[in-house]
Amino acid sequence: MLRGGGGDVSFTELFTFQMQHERLWDVQRFTQTQIRVVTQQWQRDLQELLDRALVTLQEAKHAHQEELEHHRDRQHQQDICFQLREK
Repeated sequence: MLRGGGGDVSFTELFTFQMQHERLWDVQRFTQTQIRVVTQQWQRDLQELLDRALVTLQEAKHAHQEELEHHRDRQHQQDICFQLREK
């Protein structure tokens, strides 16, 4: 028996406490590692999503610019046809 501040503590109680402490320490380290991994994966996935969104927006902008150009060309053709009919 070991004498503690609050009374006698047996070796078995001390050993049990040490084992519980080590188990809890292992659980805490595992949990911290899992949180770090999940956070890193989330950041990677977020960056991938933002990159894909940017590409989508760039493609939409390009398609819109082509549509505007097509509309301007069509308008120009109609203006020419109108001018030729006027003559």
